[in-house]
Amino acid sequence: MTTVDQTNKEGSRNIYGPVIGQSSGQVMTTYAIHKHYGALPSLTVDEATLAAALQRLEALPSDVIPEPAPLPVPSRMQLSPNPFFIGRKDDLRALAQSLRGGATVVIGQVKIAAATGLGGIGKTQLASEFVHRYGQYFQGGVFWLNFANAVPAEVAACGGDACLRLHPDYRNRSLDEQVKLVLAAWQSPLPRLLVFDNCEDESLLQAWRPPSGGCRVLLTSRRAQWDPALGVRLLPLAILSREESIALLRQHRPDLVTSDPNLAEIANHLGNLPLALHLAGSFLRIFRNDISPAEYLAELQASQGLEHESFAGDGISPTGHELSVTYTFTLSYDRLDPGNPIDAVALLMLTRAAYFAPGEPIPRNLLKITLYTAPNDPHAVRQIDRGLQRLVNFGLLEEEVLGALRMHRLVASFVQELSRDATAQDAVEQAVLDATRDGTRTGMPEVMEDLEPHLRAVTENALAQAHRTAADLCDVLGQYLRLRGDYVGARPYLEQALRIREEVLGVQHPDTAISLDQFGLLLRAQNDPNASRPYIERALAIRQNVLGLDHPDTATSLDHLGVILNLQDDVEGAQQYFEEGLAIRNKVWGSRHPETAKSLNHLGLLQLKQGNLAMARENLERALTIREDVLGPEHGDTAESLHNLAELLEMQLEIESALSFQERALEAFEHALGRQHPHVAFALNALGRQRAKHGDYTAAVQAYEQLAALQQEAVMPWLAAARGLQLVADLATERGEYSEAQHCLERALDILDQPTDVDDLTRSRILAQLGLLLYDQEHWNAARTYLHRALTLQEGRLGNRHAYHGPLLQLLGDIVFMQGDAIGARGYYSRAVTAWMGQPQAVVVPARALVG
Repeated sequence: MTTVDQTNKEGSRNIYGPVIGQSSGQVMTTYAIHKHYGALPSLTVDEATLAAALQRLEALPSDVIPEPAPLPVPSRMQLSPNPFFIGRKDDLRALAQSLRGGATVVIGQVKIAAATGLGGIGKTQLASEFVHRYGQYFQGGVFWLNFANAVPAEVAACGGDACLRLHPDYRNRSLDEQVKLVLAAWQSPLPRLLVFDNCEDESLLQAWRPPSGGCRVLLTSRRAQWDPALGVRLLPLAILSREESIALLRQHRPDLVTSDPNLAEIANHLGNLPLALHLAGSFLRIFRNDISPAEYLAELQASQGLEHESFAGDGISPTGHELSVTYTFTLSYDRLDPGNPIDAVALLMLTRAAYFAPGEPIPRNLLKITLYTAPNDPHAVRQIDRGLQRLVNFGLLEEEVLGALRMHRLVASFVQELSRDATAQDAVEQAVLDATRDGTRTGMPEVMEDLEPHLRAVTENALAQAHRTAADLCDVLGQYLRLRGDYVGARPYLEQALRIREEVLGVQHPDTAISLDQFGLLLRAQNDPNASRPYIERALAIRQNVLGLDHPDTATSLDHLGVILNLQDDVEGAQQYFEEGLAIRNKVWGSRHPETAKSLNHLGLLQLKQGNLAMARENLERALTIREDVLGPEHGDTAESLHNLAELLEMQLEIESALSFQERALEAFEHALGRQHPHVAFALNALGRQRAKHGDYTAAVQAYEQLAALQQEAVMPWLAAARGLQLVADLATERGEYSEAQHCLERALDILDQPTDVDDLTRSRILAQLGLLLYDQEHWNAARTYLHRALTLQEGRLGNRHAYHGPLLQLLGDIVFMQGDAIGARGYYSRAVTAWMGQPQAVVVPARALVG
């Protein structure tokens, strides 16, 4: 036990200054409290008691989470265990590792851990759960202090008859003396756990933590950064996982099933914030007979921000806090004083942060740009940084490891409801537009990946006003998605950009021509040149009339229209447009510009189609040289040139060189556009074909395996892979490598078994090819099985009397005859004649032609 010398040589003089009896916002000076700690009487602890307590602390587990247990006597803990507590196992273990004793504990050293995060994240609840599970290992007791109240009174309450019982006449002692007695006990080497709940100020921690002794201190705070001199180990709390969020909702409504998609959507709408989920679960429990999860979700989605009645909160709070999301956020928001210059900047930054994508990391510089009035003024920049730090310390923004900032979606709704800053949304729209526009202009969409969520969110918000910036944002987002190969996702944004520009700017404006051009490119990418052509032609007409015949944008439209005509087999018209565009680009940009390389590339492809391989090679090589020199080896345009040259070299039977270019093209496409882009599928398909022609069947199969694994519906990679494996099988068969051919065909069938919408004729052809391969090797039974499967699929698709069945029926008849079943063979031959009857042209079609 602890023995305290009760002599008070200083009498009852109040050495705490104005802090006693006042709010926690008024703190004592560090000098005063340290002077008091330094003047405390001597402390002694019985050696046996201390040894037993240290041994108990060493038993505190850091890997296994113990069950709740009664707290040691004496302790002060007002919160009961929460039956709705969910998850946080890793956080509990992290706290245990930070606060446990063990052989390495130095007596006299105070360890401090802090659970930090925004309001409603569950800091107090985590601390309470830790106390009820791990408090049993602190034999000196657990003492919970709410720093939102008057701190000296909270400290003094730890020494009374219900807790430490520090003096027979403790109740009649002055507050000064009570506090002094408690602080003296805290400096004992006996292990104790002090919980400073809602401790937001560094000066409060510095003032009240014991400078020595066996205490461990656990803080809960919205403050995310602490002075390193305080020795605080931070434990930033994250929102709950989706599974934990659903489990928390089901704690209130166990009759609901985990797989109910409405629960997942409710959790998503609430940003997986524990307080909001607790309120939602309580609401669903109270009104279980009146509202379903689906109806509650619809109400949440229809309400604005935090207006729904469930956020007001009913019932009993497990932590004793106000059950209101709005109130919880208001506690932090109200700490910002508009009259303070730094807080005024913080309020402006807070409002701007609310218009970015909620819950997504916001690049710090991007957020700062929304408020730059004098970017070269170091004082202004530092003032913004100070304001942002205030928001982080108040729990309104979360700071990422690399400096990015994140705002919870409910905080964003709360701020938008309070904001009166009419310039905030416009500033964010312009900043995001400026930051993303270059990614589409340069053809490097990967630089925009981190900004995509913000571009989407800001664009959706801007569309409500349908102004010029909204059209610009739609255009950039649509171009980004098109470049990424998401043609379906790009279409509505490009359509809206065109509609807004026609309405706001007019049908003859150059920006309208941009939208026409981009929408035409999208339709072309979707293999619809006929639909694309009118848009490209309208864009060309506007640019010729408004910008002039020699403008680089006019050259762009000429180039795009040439591609359309080439796809429509109007070779002469395409060549005219390509040459006109090339002349303009040479004149405006010079012969070494990437735009000039585009014209050279398209002209080379046209010449390739015409069979003029020498001129095609010259122009394609010139385009590649420019792109490699100016754009770099990993740019998407460079990849395109590598791919085109590989195709030409394959036609010239330079297979080894074609392989080298195609492998480089694939690597560049993946780097520039992402693995799921259609261009990656095209490169893999060509690479597999070229590897097969080179005789490397194993590598060819590997390429087609990678192609089949792509998640790109627009080009049906699984179908292309299956057909590519058919080609490999053909080449292997020609070289007598039957086992390799069989493996390719069997793998093709496996690939076609994955999608649900594969044409049965495609599958039947592969089955027939596999049957024919086995037939040639005289594996009669296996050949018969595959040919019969192929026939069944064909008959199901084409009917019983189609000419295509004749060759398969004849082969089956041959097999059955060679197996000694003449009657069975006659039946197959008879059916073959029936299939051919009335279609004499089909008689001469051999089976091998039908399976190729």
